Amino acid sequence: MGIACAAFASAQDRRESPERIQKLIEVSIEGSQVVRPQAAERLLKMGDKARPLVLAHLAQALSNDDEAVPFEGWFDLGADFLLMAARMTHDPAQGEEDPSVENLRARLWAAVEQPYFPWRPQILEGLGTPPRAGEVERFGTYLDAPLASVRIASLAGLRQGDPALWLPKVRARMLRETDDRVLRALADTAIELGDPSAAWVLIDQLAADESFFDQPMGHVARLDATRLLRLRFPTAPIFNPNLDPNSAEARAAREEQVQFYQEHLGERPQATPARQSSLARQGQVLFGVELRSCRAGEHFLRWTDRDQLWIGRLDPAVVRLPEGTVARLLAAASTAGEAMGKQYLTGQVGCDLETYYLPVEGKDKPQRFLVTKGPKPVEGLRPAALNRWIEAWLPSLPAPIGEASSEASDERLVAPLQDAGRALFHIGGAYEGSEAYR
Repeated sequence: MGIACAAFASAQDRRESPERIQKLIEVSIEGSQVVRPQAAERLLKMGDKARPLVLAHLAQALSNDDEAVPFEGWFDLGADFLLMAARMTHDPAQGEEDPSVENLRARLWAAVEQPYFPWRPQILEGLGTPPRAGEVERFGTYLDAPLASVRIASLAGLRQGDPALWLPKVRARMLRETDDRVLRALADTAIELGDPSAAWVLIDQLAADESFFDQPMGHVARLDATRLLRLRFPTAPIFNPNLDPNSAEARAAREEQVQFYQEHLGERPQATPARQSSLARQGQVLFGVELRSCRAGEHFLRWTDRDQLWIGRLDPAVVRLPEGTVARLLAAASTAGEAMGKQYLTGQVGCDLETYYLPVEGKDKPQRFLVTKGPKPVEGLRPAALNRWIEAWLPSLPAPIGEASSEASDERLVAPLQDAGRALFHIGGAYEGSEAYR
């Protein structure tokens, strides 16, 4: 028995040796997208044995930082390592403050405060898992952040806050929220803070049925809403999110959910997130653009044959365009698609992504053309054909209309032209007229 215990201890020591920890650090930064989070999770589980080496690596990465680009030394560390390292700066078992750890935590907060640092959401989530008692207020300042991912990350810290203070603010944000992912996270946070009636927001999403081109965003919303409801209300009837939401079986299942929650929560509150557009969606989507920037946020645009522009993911805001706008753009979109040929991917896969859905002759649906990179600028990345396409469609986006419109409460309509123009510059680089949006 003693020999077996000694052998086990020896194997455990090898798994947690400094050499093994260094290897896991390398994998959490340089490994594939699949293994990076796994390596980071293993480092977290090692706790005190891994913490000194992880934080030393974090500090070393800033040793030659260029003041002209704040925290550039952390760009290459990536999302998974930084999330894990931020969590390691909070050690509830530590009896005394370590000045080096306190300095690193302060630097992490400073990185979050840099609007164009690429890994803000991951650091913010790490700092809030769990938050320190005196820092909850800082998370609240990001509840209205422009980036959806930052808004979601802020909730990690707010979940531990005083419900009397933060529940009203979370509810207020829910009424303004236009991103379905953030809305689900807000509803779940409200439930955790003591408002079970927020479950109605999740119940609504059980009927989500929308795709953004080939992306089944409605199905993803149903899956996530089902998961959250099941965690919070384990005695509720089982709901199958894979059913066709328009089928009789799905409608009956949703009605069963409604009856259960009416019995347990009471009637639906009057104040629920409002639909975002007074205009009904019309027409067939002909082409579109999807922008995902780790600095400038995410933007989803679709144009229809009824001269409408749809802005957003689920339940998009609708903008009426001047007559003939889409017909003119369709010709330019077809030219761009033909010029791109089979160049479907440009760049190396990273946190910045432009996706152009363009009509191509002989194809029954728009084809995807991707431009992608990591957090650092890549000069001349975007193909010339797509730069010309930007020059055609970008001016069709409305200039700031929110303040002069009945849709002023919809944040997607405040400055769509400026938002998309800025994201394009930060992803694919300069284009004709980009100076106005940097």
